[in-house]
Amino acid sequence: MINFLLAPGVAAQEQWLRENVALLADPDCGDGVAGRLKAQADYFVRVRGGEPAAYVRLLDTLAELTGQPAHRALAWRAAGNLQAIVVGDFGLARDCYDQAAAIYRVLGRPVEEAMCQVGKVSCLTKLAHYEEAFRLGQWARQVLAEHQVWPFLAGLLLNLATTRYDLGEGEQSLDLLQEAWQICQRTGAADHLGGVELNRALTYNLLGDTEAAVRANQIAHDLFTQRGQMVEVARTQFILAIIYSWLGRFNEALALYDQALVVFQGDNRPYDALLVPLFHSHCLLQFGRYEEARQVCRRVNPLLAAGGAAHEAAQAVLHEAIALAGLGDESAALATLDEARALFLAQGNRIWAAVCDLERAALLYRQQRFAQSYDLARLCAGLFQKNGQSPRQAQALLLAAWNALALGDYEATGGWIDQARAVGPGYDNYPSLRSQGHHLGGRLAWQRDDRPAALAEYDQAIRELEQLRGQLMVEFRADFLADKGQLYQEVVELCLLAGQSDLALSYAERAKSRALLEMIAGQIDVRVAARSPADQPLVDELQHLLSQSKQVYRRLLAGASEATQSYLQETLRGLEARMTRLWNDLQIRHADYARDAALTQVQTESARPYLDGDTLLIEYFVAGRELVVFLVSREGVAAHRLSGAYAALRRPALVLSRHLETVPVAPAGGMARLVAEAQQCLGELYDLLLRPVADVMAGYRRLIVVPHGRLHHLPFHALYDGRRYLIEQCQVSYLPAASLLRFVRAGQAAGQGLVAFGYSAGDELPHAVREAQAVARMWGGQVFVEEEATLDHLRQRSPQAKVLHLATHGLFNRENPLFSSLALADGQLTTLDIFHLRLEASLVTLSACETGRHVVTGGDELLGLMRAFLYAGANSLVLGLWRVFDQTTLLLMEWFYERLAAGQSKGEALRAAQLSFMAEGDAGPYRHPYYWAPFVLVGDSGRL
Repeated sequence: MINFLLAPGVAAQEQWLRENVALLADPDCGDGVAGRLKAQADYFVRVRGGEPAAYVRLLDTLAELTGQPAHRALAWRAAGNLQAIVVGDFGLARDCYDQAAAIYRVLGRPVEEAMCQVGKVSCLTKLAHYEEAFRLGQWARQVLAEHQVWPFLAGLLLNLATTRYDLGEGEQSLDLLQEAWQICQRTGAADHLGGVELNRALTYNLLGDTEAAVRANQIAHDLFTQRGQMVEVARTQFILAIIYSWLGRFNEALALYDQALVVFQGDNRPYDALLVPLFHSHCLLQFGRYEEARQVCRRVNPLLAAGGAAHEAAQAVLHEAIALAGLGDESAALATLDEARALFLAQGNRIWAAVCDLERAALLYRQQRFAQSYDLARLCAGLFQKNGQSPRQAQALLLAAWNALALGDYEATGGWIDQARAVGPGYDNYPSLRSQGHHLGGRLAWQRDDRPAALAEYDQAIRELEQLRGQLMVEFRADFLADKGQLYQEVVELCLLAGQSDLALSYAERAKSRALLEMIAGQIDVRVAARSPADQPLVDELQHLLSQSKQVYRRLLAGASEATQSYLQETLRGLEARMTRLWNDLQIRHADYARDAALTQVQTESARPYLDGDTLLIEYFVAGRELVVFLVSREGVAAHRLSGAYAALRRPALVLSRHLETVPVAPAGGMARLVAEAQQCLGELYDLLLRPVADVMAGYRRLIVVPHGRLHHLPFHALYDGRRYLIEQCQVSYLPAASLLRFVRAGQAAGQGLVAFGYSAGDELPHAVREAQAVARMWGGQVFVEEEATLDHLRQRSPQAKVLHLATHGLFNRENPLFSSLALADGQLTTLDIFHLRLEASLVTLSACETGRHVVTGGDELLGLMRAFLYAGANSLVLGLWRVFDQTTLLLMEWFYERLAAGQSKGEALRAAQLSFMAEGDAGPYRHPYYWAPFVLVGDSGRL
């Protein structure tokens, strides 16, 4: 026995077993070795990874050599623990425990048989065989209590509490946990104290007592840390992430999920590693990343089901249904909800079926089936109340209030709101519920014509919402606001009715995600960098994937068969998706700003102090189906409704887009007709967007346009009043949000000189090289063309430049704007690359196709090259809205830089260059807006 214990490693111990069969025949020795092996197997299963499967095999070997049934039973028990705790194959684990129990039954050893049932109860819970778990647990409980086997009895009670938790029976779960805790305290059986506290944390969270949940989780964390049980420490991080997800502390939750997953994967625990993305998907759903959540659920569901984790697999189906609803696929969402509900009912889990019903009620409300939604919400509220699930009860009560309001029953609406608020911690602890309650209160007060009360409620609703938003890393904030615009639209409307244009504009600005603004104002670092040793593997993988993606892109440019092109494009999309996830993971790990309460309430800043007397800022805001335009001058703010404009502009905008595609391939001699067609579309857009405020605009020499929604894709400077384009009347520049004005005008850019890059992309753009050389010659600047126009030269030279000019091929990536790019000699300069630049540039000119195109996401955030360059430090950008004509771009840029060199401001110089195309009269070959209008100035329009 001593020699066995000293044998180093599994292989040596197996050899010792085979060499000492005679010695093992002695019961004292054989049982001692068996006990030692079982203890080692349990240690590796419960405390840390290593060789749990190897020790199960050693127990098998021992049983084979000794022929002792008790040794075989120990092997079955160890195998059951391995499958249940590490692998997550609960059907197989149950069978292992049954094999062990059957042996003990034959041997007449009821205590050991009852000990087998402790693990089996856990498996039955995972398999959703709840009644069998209770029946078996009752028998084992009697046996273990009678024989005073306290550690196993505590473990059994802990597992039965989990069964009650899965059924949504929180109070019964807490009673069982208290009993287990008392046994541990009374008998000194400390092994289960951490598990008791961890399960208390989950149960308190279910019941809405989040303070108690966090406190219990911390106790569990400390207990596990003291015992060196680092896998269990990771489990406390996982549970805390679940709690934080419910509380809306999203970024902390995501970081904790990531930390737990690293441990589970590193310790080779596939079941735990599946649970993390399942619960992570709940977090994703709350801040609007529906497609990502749907993909996660589809991936983990079959894996959970294959292991017999029936309850968790059904949860994955439920989360997928919620994701489908968020994506707007309501029929698929209803069908998937039916599937999830059927799964829960087949398991006998009425509470979770009610969770499905509540999601169905929410979907019915969106479909304006108010009476059906109302009835279902009230039923759910009663069931959740009966089971003490106060957060879900409050959620159902608020949904009942929404339906009562829609049905015109204002008295009932107020009653449901009051009931929700009276729930206590289940309402008070959750900012999302409080925001809903105040939103409802605002609507109700408005309906009762109490506008001051309505405004106070709306303001509080927005404060609660922004508290949640502030606890996300900036890149996720746009998705979070995607489905929450109605609240802001209503308060803007209310302010306009009250004649408070200034306040209405403030709320309109707050409706935007402002991720770029916050990155600039907060100096948030989004570069790919290892800020701790744990980050290095992520950074290394990301750099490797970047290298791979550039190689794939070069192969795409080199040309290949259609099948190969398709394969390479699919490969590239996969690489880009993986890189985006890794980049997001790095941002989550280091978004400490999301924990700072001072940043949760984001303040918007008026643009008025930064406007001179000759400048008018025109900001648009889409409120439902209506369009509002704010006119901001140094003197004040005025607001105008453009009734019907937003719906009406869709057709001329679409016609214009299609028309512009025809111009470069149109036959010679038809330019006059094409100009007339363009002016027709541009005139319709002018009538909708600018004519109602033309009298005000006439008094200003400079306009700053802040578009909203689909208006970001329109060339406002080219809108036509029937006689002149807007640019013929005044200078026009653009901003993605008025609050950025301060930052693009802050101080003088510290860069010096001009650096130009020209790359023809394999002679696809023959004038790009001439353009870069001409611009550099004008300014006495540096120029890098063709094979010298490299990423390395750009990284080295751009940080010192006052003017950075890039004449090359641009690629807009609609699927993943993080990889929109500019072509250089040795690869693509992507949006992700640009985030790593540190510029001191007064002007960056992107003389390339579609560099001004963006994906407009939730909160009106613009994802693309512009955002990255502004973040990198550019005060202003010249960008292209559509595919540009190489030859005319050369002319425009030469005229633009000549005027800049002569001392004109950026806005004046670009306007003058564009007006030059009209100098030859209507018959001029390049008078069509296709040639001169694609380029826009974003940011500061003043002097270099």
